[in-house]
Amino acid sequence: VKASVDAVLSMLVLMLVPDPACVVAEMRRVLRPGGVAAAATWDDERFELIREFWDEAREVDPSAPLRDGRTHCVRPGELRALW
Repeated sequence: VKASVDAVLSMLVLMLVPDPACVVAEMRRVLRPGGVAAAATWDDERFELIREFWDEAREVDPSAPLRDGRTHCVRPGELRALW
């Protein structure tokens, strides 16, 4: 149903879906004019725990991926650009 909700929220999801732009488009489609949309992800460069995990994984196994497969919405500016 188009424009049927007052608020939409995505917490730590957009970085996990294959097409975050599609998710954001759907969020915008169901949001009433003047409604509130919000989203959050973490910043891979500044979230030391995640970065250290993958650094250690590569020390144990040099063939381990450089990151955990998330390729979008995890670096500064990417979430803003998506909206």
